[in-house]
Amino acid sequence: MNEAHDFPQYLSEDDAKELFSLFHKMLLKKDPSHLQITDGTLSEKLLSKFKSSGKGKDCVSAAFIPLRATGMQLVVGFMIVGINPKRPYDIEYFQFLQLLQRQCSPNLASAITCDIETRRARVIAERSTKKVQYLNESLEDNLYETERINKRFERFQRLTEMSTVGMFDFNLEGKLIQANVSCTSSHNIIL
Repeated sequence: MNEAHDFPQYLSEDDAKELFSLFHKMLLKKDPSHLQITDGTLSEKLLSKFKSSGKGKDCVSAAFIPLRATGMQLVVGFMIVGINPKRPYDIEYFQFLQLLQRQCSPNLASAITCDIETRRARVIAERSTKKVQYLNESLEDNLYETERINKRFERFQRLTEMSTVGMFDFNLEGKLIQANVSCTSSHNIIL
C-alpha cells in the first residue's frame, strides 16, 4: 500500500506552536531551509506526525521552502518537502529545491491574479444585482405613480367633458388644445 505524504489533520497546541515558530523564522529567509533531527531544527516528535511513503529508511530531514509569487516579496505560501534519506542533502539537492521554488512562483502569481479577478467580478456582480434591484423598485414606483396620475387625469377629463361650464386649454404658443362640449357649442368652436 503506497501512502502519500500527509500533513496531519489536527495538531496539538504545543505541536502547532513549535511548527509555527519554526515557520516564522524560515518565512523571513529567501531560500529553502534544511531541517534536520540531528541539529535540532526539526523535532522527531513533530516529524512523527507526518506519514512517509518511503520504503526502508525513515525520513530524518526536510526542506522548508517559502513561496513567493513572481514580482512579490511577500511570502504567500510554503512547502515542506521530505529529503530522501538515501541521498545526501548537497548543493545539487539545494539547487533542485531552488528550481522547484522558482517554478512555483509564476503559478502562484497566476493563482493570486485569478483570485483577485474573481473577487473583483463577485463585487461587481453584487453591485450590479443591487443596482438592478434598485432600478426595478424605482421602475415599479414610477409605474405606480404614472398610473395614479393617468387615472387622475382621466377623472378630471371626464369631469371636464360632462361639465355645463365651458372649459378649454391652450398651449404655451396660444393654440387651443382642447375644449369641452359646453365651450365649443356656446362659442361655435370647431376642434
